Amino acid sequence: ECFQRREPESFVQRWEDEHFREAVQHAQRFDGLVAEESDVKLILTESVQNLGNIGEIVEVSNGYGRNYLMLSKKAVPATPGNLKMLQGKMKRQLAQEAKTQEQASVLSGILEEVSLTAVVQVGEEDRMFGAVTQQHIADLLKEKGYDIDRRKINMDEPIKALGIYTIPIALHAQVEANVKLWVVKE
Repeated sequence: ECFQRREPESFVQRWEDEHFREAVQHAQRFDGLVAEESDVKLILTESVQNLGNIGEIVEVSNGYGRNYLMLSKKAVPATPGNLKMLQGKMKRQLAQEAKTQEQASVLSGILEEVSLTAVVQVGEEDRMFGAVTQQHIADLLKEKGYDIDRRKINMDEPIKALGIYTIPIALHAQVEANVKLWVVKE
């Protein structure tokens, strides 16, 4: 008699009550998110293929939004607080983008004045051994004091002939500089 036996009905009832209470609390936390019964509005924190880009407000099904997008932190609920946070973040991002573009424009003006000389070995009839590649041009720019990533140098194919070339360099999405390259023999 020290141990009292629980009745299964009361235990099950208590369990159901607790889970029902948790479900109600969970629903109250997300109150206001549900546009219709089956859709939820979310703000994307990452670009999601076939859905949208960072910062866009999308309306997706409730299960997809809560079970995938929100759990994988690819989206947050479109609440007034999150919208305000997004607007502040977008302002900072636009200011940073403008600053980066301005710096790229200044560097573009400087690089337009630069002239590079690539000295190459040639064989008979002035045929080059090897080619002048993006990496070679990046190294020439580094010697002049400009640290430009080779992937920003836009060349369709390596240069395999002597001559004067204009090499486009993408410094920013909207800013491009053209550098003059002289390919001469030793």
